[in-house]
Amino acid sequence: MSTEALILQWQRLWHDLFDADAYVAEQRPAALPPISEDTRLHFGLWDAAPETRRAALTQLPEGVAIARRVEEGMHDVAAELPQAAAHAMLRMALGAQHAFGMGDAHPPITVANRFPEDLMGCDAVTLDLDDALWDMAEAKSPAHLAALEFLTEIFYRHANDYHIAHWLMWPLVAPPNAPDVYAPFARLTYGGWAAGRTGAGEVILVAKEPAEPPFCDPSVT
Repeated sequence: MSTEALILQWQRLWHDLFDADAYVAEQRPAALPPISEDTRLHFGLWDAAPETRRAALTQLPEGVAIARRVEEGMHDVAAELPQAAAHAMLRMALGAQHAFGMGDAHPPITVANRFPEDLMGCDAVTLDLDDALWDMAEAKSPAHLAALEFLTEIFYRHANDYHIAHWLMWPLVAPPNAPDVYAPFARLTYGGWAAGRTGAGEVILVAKEPAEPPFCDPSVT
């Protein structure tokens, strides 16, 4: 089945599930838009009851692992990080990424205090790894690649952060026994920090508002 056909199949299944969930307020569109514009899916996943969310995610490759990560993953690590802990977490994150074969393990790090101004012109510190996700998914199967395309905007829209989105999707793309490379980057975001890499290779670490964990239903504990 083609990527387009798989995405359309999942899109219809998710809308069917959301039709039966009273927590999803937005009405089903008369005609399905492209997945990148399907706001009912982008936001409805996070408004839905936990059992609906699990049912939706488990339609996809690696869906059980992704659903478990969404529901359980960050409940105990969403506290703000002080500066010293954030600096150490970033060092650990860069080291883990380097061990996975991406990026510099020991770039200079400068702590700044103006967000987002101090990150203007910077690239993501995970830029090469972010780009590699598509090849990693394709190496698993065409369905994994289609699922990555299907989920990327949905997971990004929740926290407006690709580190968190990619951490949630890591089971979809990770090779067997791979370390959880995005976990410390996601922890930084949840803890109220952002990072970027300058053209000269320096990494800027700057405080911002902590991200909300990806759970909207108050019954999820």
